[in-house]
Amino acid sequence: MSPRPRVEAQRREEVLAATCAIIGEVGFRHVRIADVAERIGTSTGIIHYYFRTKDELLEAAFRFVIESARARSLAALEGLTDPKERLITVIRVNLPTSSHHQDWPIWIHLWAEALRDPALRRVSVAAYDRWVRLIEDIIKEGQDQGALTDVDAREFATQLLAMVDGLVIQALISGRPAAMRALRPTVEAFIRLALGDSIDRPLDALLSR
Repeated sequence: MSPRPRVEAQRREEVLAATCAIIGEVGFRHVRIADVAERIGTSTGIIHYYFRTKDELLEAAFRFVIESARARSLAALEGLTDPKERLITVIRVNLPTSSHHQDWPIWIHLWAEALRDPALRRVSVAAYDRWVRLIEDIIKEGQDQGALTDVDAREFATQLLAMVDGLVIQALISGRPAAMRALRPTVEAFIRLALGDSIDRPLDALLSR
């Protein structure tokens, strides 16, 4: 069997990864095909071989970020059976840290562009619904096992993701390392309190870090 399809898939992924990196640096609308080509040391013709237009490239980059985050989440859940651990883990692996948060600026730029682009809006809405359903399913599984309290799974999943998005955006905008460090304990405390669990120290202490 010819290795070419695999090589082409790897090359396409390289193009998308470079595009995402540039989006995070300069914003969605300032990405140039020439910049993507330069980033990976190739020609603009190679980029157009995979993506006919810039809009096609940018929509594919949006889907690439979505699928990469989902794959990371599912990989982190492998082998975990405790519902609370599964819930906290799927959120934890997608939170930015002080030293690693390049995915989130990309998300923010893509969300902003989706406000004006109907095609990207549809992709964004579908992706968000998949995230909600993933969290909802984890909660329902825990409830079936008697391990999680009787909350409305869909409503709680929506609230949790809205909280995470808002906290992360504010932490990134602030530029304060302390705000970044506070993300994980704050979110985990919210999850534990909402599900009837106890925490070792008051929530106020976590929020004031």
